[in-house]
Amino acid sequence: MNKKTITLACALAVLTAAVANAASMPAMSSNASQMASLRALSGTWSCMLTFRSAGKSVSASESETFAPYGTGWMHGIATISRSGHPVSRQDSYWGYNARHGHWVVITLDASSNYQVETSSSASLNGSAWTVVYPGRMHAMSTLRIMGGKYTVSSSWTSPRSGKSVSSSEVCSK
Repeated sequence: MNKKTITLACALAVLTAAVANAASMPAMSSNASQMASLRALSGTWSCMLTFRSAGKSVSASESETFAPYGTGWMHGIATISRSGHPVSRQDSYWGYNARHGHWVVITLDASSNYQVETSSSASLNGSAWTVVYPGRMHAMSTLRIMGGKYTVSSSWTSPRSGKSVSSSEVCSK
């Protein structure tokens, strides 16, 4: 197994523990309307990110591509760049657990860091997300989808500095 496969396996194990009892965890895809919402993200998006903390802000660009991954997931690949130079690459896996009424996103980066987010919102559009692993971040996000555009507003506590951080992401196809 390579490092990415091991990291994904660990993330999926954390997801199983965080979202539901492993013995009763159903397939992630059984709700057609939620999967249609996820599939609306298919394609390539150009995004602008702005991070704010302690009165300072930093901007970056992002290219993100979403495609179906099996029958119950969407896979996103994002490259974040500053001044035209890539600084981060992330893979994300998006799904919906109809039995428990939870959306879930697992994000992994090239440094083998990962996080698991869930939302119990009825709709993907306007959904409110909480980071469930690692729990020390106290992170919250809201996702809004409007035609060929989506936005994500987030806030969290930096595990390194303990300071509040916020970000906004605006993406268009």
